[in-house]
Formats: sequence, structure tokens, C-alpha cells
Amino acid sequence: MKSIVTRLAIVSALLLLAINWNEANAQWVKKPTQEQFEQYPGLVHETFESPAMKTTVSYSVVLPPSYKEGSKRYPVVYWLHGGHKNESADLFTSKTWQTLFKENKIQEVILVYPNGFTSGYMDHADGKVMVETMIIRELIPRIDERFRSIASREGRAAHGSSMGASGSLKFAIKYPEMFCSAVAYGGGATDLENTKDKYVLGILEKNLQSKPELVRQNNTYHFLKKNADTLRNKGTKIVLVTGDKDRWMESARTFQAALRAEDIPCRLVPVPGAGHDLPKTFGAQGEASAIFQDEMFKKLSQQ
Repeated sequence: MKSIVTRLAIVSALLLLAINWNEANAQWVKKPTQEQFEQYPGLVHETFESPAMKTTVSYSVVLPPSYKEGSKRYPVVYWLHGGHKNESADLFTSKTWQTLFKENKIQEVILVYPNGFTSGYMDHADGKVMVETMIIRELIPRIDERFRSIASREGRAAHGSSMGASGSLKFAIKYPEMFCSAVAYGGGATDLENTKDKYVLGILEKNLQSKPELVRQNNTYHFLKKNADTLRNKGTKIVLVTGDKDRWMESARTFQAALRAEDIPCRLVPVPGAGHDLPKTFGAQGEASAIFQDEMFKKLSQQ
């Protein structure tokens, strides 16, 4: 009898471990619904085994209308979503780009939506969540291998909202050899080494255990000082789109001032009446941001 009870206990423990493992890893894969596949032409969803993350991760891609027609290569915009979201949450932004393609107002681009969940687009102190490494070292090379992308900074940009705003700015500033520009909705970068914001400090404790070296490695202001000459020489440009009622407006103003102090172009666009609200801020400025990005890509392709 004791043997049977012991075996049952072991089986129960294994089942519990399996359930917990599935729940822990399910956050990194959120396939679009059938309705989304029907609503957004060119939508592709893929997964891969990430060595950095040690689990299956996923991303969505929206290909431009002419993609199937030939051998042309396209610029790529990486869209980084906000906290507690996934690769399917912000697909609505692709409709604005698709409309502009059809109206011949901008050239076609490939849109890539990674899944960053609540990572802050950081490599965490525990080594289990390594989203920055996954995107920079695994996803981008994968996109360049699997799709006809322009595999250089001249054809690559980072856009994002909220948590993704911080992520897109960090990527553009930290990796100037990889990204030509960034558009951030809902705030600017925060000086992580000097912040007194309780919300940000909580994130740093949760994700980085507040370790000074890890905080420094994720501080966009640190890389702004380090890479200022490269950013200027390469012509990196930044756009910040923030609701005038958004509590993160001050971070946008402060970051714009820091960029301008380094002679790096940065335009801050306040959206009247909007708070921390992507549908409103993107609805007001999504088209203008897409046109800005198109101008950047065209200018760099001619150099």
C-alpha cells in the first residue's frame, strides 16, 4: 500500500511540475486568433527554441502586399509592445502601414512583433528571462535569414509603446550599428541609475535585483553617453509621441533634452487629451511616424 501511495505522490509531483512549466512558458507564445489572421493580410506567426531563453518563444510578422511577387528586399520595423502584452496585442498598428502602402504614401516594410511579456526588454538577473539577448542575437538574425529583409541598420528600426517605448529607445541607443531610428509611444527613457520613481525601482528590483552593474547595463542614458559620437555620425533620429496627460511625459521631455545636449535629433510630439493610451497616441500620430520612418529608410538607401 505504501508503495502505491509513494508512486502516486511521485506522479502527482511530476504532473504539478509539468503544469507549472507549461504555465511559466505559455507566456512566451500567444498565437493570433483566426479573426486576426483574417483581419491583417500578410500576417505570419512563428515560434523557435531560444537558447538564451531556454524555452519556446514566438513572434508575429506582417508582410507587405507585394512580398510574394518577387525577390525584392524590404526594410524592417520591430514593434515592441507594452507590459503584460504579447506578439498579438498590437497588430492593429499594421493597418495604418498597410493603408499607407496602398495609397503609395510610403514604401512597403516588414513589421515584426516580438513577444516580450513583462521583461522590460531586459536580460534578467536570474538568467531565465533573457529577452534583450533573444531579440538582438537570435530573433533579428532569424528574421534576416527567413525573410527578404534589408539586413543592415539602413533598413532596420525599432518602434514601441510604454515598456516597448523604453525598449525601442534602449535598442536604438545601445546598438547604433543595428538600428537607424526609434519611435517611442508613451514616454522616454528613464535614467535607471539615478531614478527615484518607485514604480521603476520596483521593476529594477524584480528584474535585476537592483544590482548596480545590471542596472547600468540597461540604462539608456549610460549608452547615450558612451555612443553619442557614433549616433551623431550615423545620423540616428528619435521621435517621442506622448499624451499630454501621460505621467511619463516628464521622462520624454528629460530624454529629449539629453539627446539634444548630445546633438542627436529628437522630436517630441504631445498628443492633446491623451494619457498612457496607445490607441489614442498611435491613432493621432501613427501615420506621421510611419512617414517619418519611410523618409529615414529612403534617405539611408541613397547614401
